[in-house]
Amino acid sequence: MKTILYLFLLTCLSLPMALAAPIQETPFANWTASELMLNNGVVQLTIQLPASAGNFLTRLYKPVAGDFQCFAKTSPDFKFSVNGVTYAGSDAWKQVGIQKIKDDKQGDGAAVTLQSQDGKVELTVRFLLYPDMPVIRKNLIVKNLTNEVARLESVDVGTFTVPPYYAPTFSWIFGDYGRRRTVGPYKGTMQDALVIVYNPDWKHGIVIGNEASGVMKRTAAFWEGPELCAGLTHSTDRFPFRKWLAPGESFETPAVFTMVYTNHKNPDEILNMAVPAFARKHLGIRLSVLAEKLIKELAGALPIMLGDPRKLSESDLKKYRRYADWLQATQTRYDFMSYRQDLAGFGEPMDGMWDGFQRINTDSKRGGIVGVFRHGSPETKRMVTVSQLEPALTYRVKTMDGKRITSLTGQALQTTGFAVNLTQLYDGELFELSTN
Repeated sequence: MKTILYLFLLTCLSLPMALAAPIQETPFANWTASELMLNNGVVQLTIQLPASAGNFLTRLYKPVAGDFQCFAKTSPDFKFSVNGVTYAGSDAWKQVGIQKIKDDKQGDGAAVTLQSQDGKVELTVRFLLYPDMPVIRKNLIVKNLTNEVARLESVDVGTFTVPPYYAPTFSWIFGDYGRRRTVGPYKGTMQDALVIVYNPDWKHGIVIGNEASGVMKRTAAFWEGPELCAGLTHSTDRFPFRKWLAPGESFETPAVFTMVYTNHKNPDEILNMAVPAFARKHLGIRLSVLAEKLIKELAGALPIMLGDPRKLSESDLKKYRRYADWLQATQTRYDFMSYRQDLAGFGEPMDGMWDGFQRINTDSKRGGIVGVFRHGSPETKRMVTVSQLEPALTYRVKTMDGKRITSLTGQALQTTGFAVNLTQLYDGELFELSTN
């Protein structure tokens, strides 16, 4: 673990930041007096607007192509409480305004401003879509319209109702960043920045990303009823979210993002391709927006987390520098740091098993790296297959020392692969894949 953290810090601090992508000009949002329609050619969402008085409901959310049956005919879209009173899209609202919005990461969409029937709350619901992505990103801005301090709690930024016959055991739920599979009612933890619901019979599902920090995030599936929810922790949770709003004060929630998908034999493809592509292209690098003081604090935390690096032996310093130099050199050649895929046939790290990863630049497909690790497994040899390569191209597989292991086409690497022998009970090896 120390090695991994040292390499991460050394490499991240030395890598250049990616240039911002050009702003998307094609509008993805259109509306009438009664409907808001969001469509980027990949995913579509239709919202029923309340006009002068009515509901704010999700009426359609699906991929543009293919059949999709995950949701009921209407969903309340959002839910929260102010001073113990619950407000949801299924309540009565007055529409105050609607406008197009953009962000600096090619996001394009609309923001709808509503006022509650009791006149105590103003709410702005913001939707963003991105080019060629099955993603809708959303957040809320809640404003206190009363003359007294208000208590905001139990915020569900996104709420989707599922059909009554859609039992909790009818789908797999992948928690802990999509790595652990369960069935039945599920409420996420601080580790659940990403949850996947997948129906293996219908071969479709939804990815739910929650951008709230730490223990404040809450993502639930079938937990308190036939619905999927994402947002901030509820008042009954162990670490309940609460925001006191002064008269006229507003609070903007962290965003959630969702991806609906169909015709997938398993959720690995969207987890390994669409999710990291969205994060890489449109979420940005969070370290780049940290305040300078916070970055200095991270440097101060290094000895606490890992021990004082000045006290490493000369041989250990050379070892860590060798790994860091190799990672930086391969990153310069292949630009793979923003890409990560699961290695087929390898599970999560656990004693008595093997695990591994691949980082292949799936845009250029010129190469990347593969890591394979033995954690006390009785097996000393495993075959490693690598996906997301160009089938007709020939790739060289080399060790960190430059020793050539094999040369195979992308197709052969995906179907046959290459052998890895690790004689020590606990050991690992890094490999470089290149087309030249």
